[in-house]
Amino acid sequence: MISFNAQYNLYCKRNDDTHVAIRFNEAELTVGGLKKHVRHLIRNLVDLGVKKGMRVGYTMVNNIDIIPLFIAISQIGACAVPLTSILPNYTKATLFKERGVQFVITTGKELEGIVECMKRVEANYTIATIDENDIGTYSFSLPLYKKINVDDYIVDENEIDLTLMVGSSSGTTGVAKMVYMLQGNIGEEINAVRALSEVTEGKNSKDARNLVAFPISTSVVLVMIGLMFAGETLMYSEDLSPAHFLDLADKLKATKITAPPAYFELLLQSGQIPKHDLQLLETVSMGMDFCSVGLIKRLRENMKALKYFSNGYGLVETCNVYMVNAIDVRENLDKLHYLYLPKEANNVIEVRNDEGQVVGIGEVGEIYIKGNNVVQGYANNVEESEIYFQDGWFKTGDIARREDERGITLFGRRKNFIKRGGKSVSPIMVENCINKIKGIAGCGVVGIPHPLYGEMIWAFIVRDQGEKVSLREIKKHCKEILPYYMLPDQVEFIEEIPKNKGVGKVDYIALREIGKNKLEELLGGVQE
Repeated sequence: MISFNAQYNLYCKRNDDTHVAIRFNEAELTVGGLKKHVRHLIRNLVDLGVKKGMRVGYTMVNNIDIIPLFIAISQIGACAVPLTSILPNYTKATLFKERGVQFVITTGKELEGIVECMKRVEANYTIATIDENDIGTYSFSLPLYKKINVDDYIVDENEIDLTLMVGSSSGTTGVAKMVYMLQGNIGEEINAVRALSEVTEGKNSKDARNLVAFPISTSVVLVMIGLMFAGETLMYSEDLSPAHFLDLADKLKATKITAPPAYFELLLQSGQIPKHDLQLLETVSMGMDFCSVGLIKRLRENMKALKYFSNGYGLVETCNVYMVNAIDVRENLDKLHYLYLPKEANNVIEVRNDEGQVVGIGEVGEIYIKGNNVVQGYANNVEESEIYFQDGWFKTGDIARREDERGITLFGRRKNFIKRGGKSVSPIMVENCINKIKGIAGCGVVGIPHPLYGEMIWAFIVRDQGEKVSLREIKKHCKEILPYYMLPDQVEFIEEIPKNKGVGKVDYIALREIGKNKLEELLGGVQE
């Protein structure tokens, strides 16, 4: 097992100091600049009082300091507790208190609200800003007067059992649970993410200029750092409006864009893509949610230089990515949801049935994973840890068809499966079928309770602007592709698929509520 700190040291040795590691807007940090900046942040953390084993929370919009700050926290042997900046300040203050944070780092703009909410929840952590602030608290932008020998505070890279990050997972039950990610877990995760880069960039990772549209002040920082350690230049901004983002893609000559599927949908809907050159953009990379065939087809039509799609799939319990995928978008898209284990990550998967037995090739079951990037369990939750973590295996809640020894086709989360007439139906399979129809911009499929079937299959569909896809066309297409028990019982055309906050995953709970209300209206109309 290798620690995250050892991975950072290897990155610094393997790359020339002049190689550009990070571009924030048009400012840049070379590898040499990154090393100096990390040491500067270590001095500030030590001056603030941070020591090995302490928990450091941070929340901020995207800025050039986020990645160096995480590395600095790691170098000291402290533990990072990141929270996305889109959370309400009261929620942030409460979560930091619940997770035992002793220091919180934010930006000057966000400071006042967090200080006020900290007082309301009666927390006593120390708050500092990475930049200037107006209320006189500790700022990393001020000069240091105390002499600090940074090397005295950097922990040995062989300390793999130090907790490096506290994350939160809804797991298989939908209830948030804390997980502790160790130096060794995250160090091994870097190997998986490096493989994600190499499946499309190959040996040319150092030439990749990757424009990122994720909020980095979350555990997604691990994926971003893994891509950077693979040699890619990470480029990002605090302004994720389509026009600004695509302007940056042109100015910085992006060869790759990494974002959630919902963000690519936003780019397409904005109408901004035709206004930009994007002639060097060969790769789109996604994560956090399923990507539909329809989305890839529309990106292919609008981004003329596009060649490759790559995808990383994982869970907080696996420190994010544990399986990867890459396809040539100019060819058949049938393997869009085929995922495989990168050899570099040293993971093992099994697909098991409800009795816990390994299924054969071509059979469907639940994914179990074992490996060094899998956490040891849920923090302070022995009951659920015993259910989902057994003998080193993690029971993921992901349903898949086993394709070969290292690969699967992913069908979705068990909790989202539809139980219709004694059959289990993957909403992803139905969505993929519908999304292949010309004129469909997107869809969401859910199960709605029904006294006869158990659940009905409801498909909520958004047409492309100006398109007039008919209900008859949809039903005809589904009958040609899907088995009878997967055919939608009801199709509703809607203006927009509801999405969760953050990375924009389909909000299946909201869709179910819409479906329940529609069904009540229909049944009410019949009774009248």
